[in-house]
Amino acid sequence: MRRTVTPAAAAPAAAPPGALASRRRLVAGGALLPLGALAAACSVGAGGGGGEQAPQAAAMKGTVRYSHLGQKPHPEVFAKLATQFQQANPGVTVTPEPTWSWDNAKFIAEAVGGDAADLVWTSENYVTPLYVKGVAREVDAYINRDKSFKLSDYYDTVVNAYKFRGKQAGLPVNFGAYVMHYNKTLFERAGRKLPDDTWTWDTFLDAAKALTRPATDGSLGQFGFETRLHENVYSSWIWNAGGDLFDAEGNKPLFDKPESIEGMQYLIDLLHRHRVAIAPEVVMQQTGSNPYSTNIFGITGNVAMVFNAIYYLPTYRQSEGLQQKEWDIAPVPKGPKARITTNPTAGVAMWSGSKSPDAAWAFMRYLISEEASKTYVDMALDGLPVHKGAADLVLKDARTPKSKQIYIDAYKYARPAFTTPYGQRAKTEYNNAIRPLFLAGGQVRQAVQEAMPKIQGALDEEVAADTKK
Repeated sequence: MRRTVTPAAAAPAAAPPGALASRRRLVAGGALLPLGALAAACSVGAGGGGGEQAPQAAAMKGTVRYSHLGQKPHPEVFAKLATQFQQANPGVTVTPEPTWSWDNAKFIAEAVGGDAADLVWTSENYVTPLYVKGVAREVDAYINRDKSFKLSDYYDTVVNAYKFRGKQAGLPVNFGAYVMHYNKTLFERAGRKLPDDTWTWDTFLDAAKALTRPATDGSLGQFGFETRLHENVYSSWIWNAGGDLFDAEGNKPLFDKPESIEGMQYLIDLLHRHRVAIAPEVVMQQTGSNPYSTNIFGITGNVAMVFNAIYYLPTYRQSEGLQQKEWDIAPVPKGPKARITTNPTAGVAMWSGSKSPDAAWAFMRYLISEEASKTYVDMALDGLPVHKGAADLVLKDARTPKSKQIYIDAYKYARPAFTTPYGQRAKTEYNNAIRPLFLAGGQVRQAVQEAMPKIQGALDEEVAADTKK
């Protein structure tokens, strides 16, 4: 029998697991207590005889399955956190499962079949489709009842990226605003001024031209800039020209807006008109192979600039091409209309059909705690922790880059490429239209205009499937 999944009713509050990871630690100035004891200490709802009470210690039991990425170091990190959480909460069993592969359709099918993980790794534009299909449970009731949950402890705009129609559909674990990574050695060899926050598109293009050296020996050569066909990369070019991907409600695509076309055309022209940029897709097209993946900057050491997030930091630090080079970071250059950069995130959502929602919330809350977030830094889980206390640890790392504060400052003028639950398929149709131009050049306007019926059609189908309208 096919099961219809609907959001569960709001459950009583669990205590803040962020304070519970180790019996030897003090968190937020308070001694560590078992989860149930902390929960029992907090009244849920207004005072008076009709107010609910938080579950007592004996009631905090349950089994929590947590589906996360299988790539290193995720399995090791979440196995450690699950162990620490269970030591403080012996009535709860947490089973980390390295099964998540950015496949919402698979998770939705598991949820409809009644066999989904209680918690699932997600992102700002993956969680909203789960929410509108009734698969992800809003957690506002838990947050409102958790007296230890202080929004001021977190980067608020990152947390808000997981809201849809005023409801908190999930919580972020980490984020990474895109910044410019640049090869300081190449700049200094060419006698060029290093990038800073005064740079505009004109400054950027002038430097990229000066730092491009065509190959004469069959090698890849030296390029001023590396890019790739991904919304986290191209969105800032569109925004900074005054365009956008979707309207505020997410119901209308804006790829054909003149300013949106201008921004994407500028990026295409860097590749094929000015010939100052290289992309992995272009390398594959021209040579039939791509040994660089998405890291030409790091592997060759012969690219002057690239826009990427802190997620790439562990890779760059280990890249052979940068071992004998100095490199640093700077803000993305200001466009004709703005300076905005993308801010992709990773986080966690709760299945609306969880049979242990209190325990699931408790572990979910722990995953964004300062204690867990410091573990992410210690074990080099890519991304900047959304908890400010742990994010500060990144600044204390003496390794390259020198200007780490820019990773944090960038979030102030950053936003996700999109959070609309309807955007994934529409974005894919747009990418399909742009890809030939990305590989060989051409006019964006014509390609986008021809693709708009498919883009709008994909968006309309997703809107029609929204169960929460």
